[in-house]
Parts: sequence; C-alpha cells; structure tokens
Amino acid sequence: MDNRKLSLVGVIGHPVGHSKSPIIHGYWLQHHDVKGHYIPIEVKRSDFANVIDIL
Repeated sequence: MDNRKLSLVGVIGHPVGHSKSPIIHGYWLQHHDVKGHYIPIEVKRSDFANVIDIL
C-alpha cells in the first residue's frame, strides 16, 4: 500500500490556459516519484480573494 500523501498544487490566474506550468511541474513530480498533481486554476481577479479563502 502507498501511504504517501497526495500533493495538490497549481497555478492560479486569469487566463491560465496558456501556462506551461502544469506540464513542467507535472513532469518533475513524476520524475521524482512525488505523488501529486499540478493543476491550472482559472480565477478572475474579482473572485480571487474568495477562492484563496476557500483554498
């Protein structure tokens, strides 16, 4: 059984669809056998404070 914690990290912004961060960091997570995901989180400026509070 794999008891390592799952890391969930990402890049936040608007727009983030163009960001290469998920590809780059996803590669390094896998390369170093880190159990996790790096995701883009699309957040408009007007929603930023609320999203940060939720996270």
